[in-house]
Amino acid sequence: MKFILFIIISAFIILAPKIGLPICNIDTAKQAIPPRIFAEIAIDDNDQNVIFTRAIHNKTGIFLSEFSRCYFDVFDFNYLYKQLTILGLTGLLFASYRAIVLKRYNLILLILFLPLIPFFKQPEIIVMLVLKTLAISGVLAFMFLK
Repeated sequence: MKFILFIIISAFIILAPKIGLPICNIDTAKQAIPPRIFAEIAIDDNDQNVIFTRAIHNKTGIFLSEFSRCYFDVFDFNYLYKQLTILGLTGLLFASYRAIVLKRYNLILLILFLPLIPFFKQPEIIVMLVLKTLAISGVLAFMFLK
């Protein structure tokens, strides 16, 4: 009975509709730098020290801000819910929890480096396949392991 339930849950996870990430890669992060610098400097007062203004509004800080936004788009719960369904999201969270508890560093690193794939303009399908595989393995571990 557990096996049939596992097959049904896995089918729901695999057949969940494909929802794409917003376009967010290294090129879009670089393109966001000039308008954000202009907008942030324009907000500052004209009497403010130029060196202080340039120290706060710099290319590196804005690029890292855009990078972190792109990075955490992959871990957005709305995206994961639409991508995996509630059963898959639960399985993914359980698989992540077990990886941390059992100190599976290779799996933890895989999860942490997963958002870098779309940022460096690699196919997003890789992210979806890994997420669905982790979700199914989490459901498997939850149902059959003690």
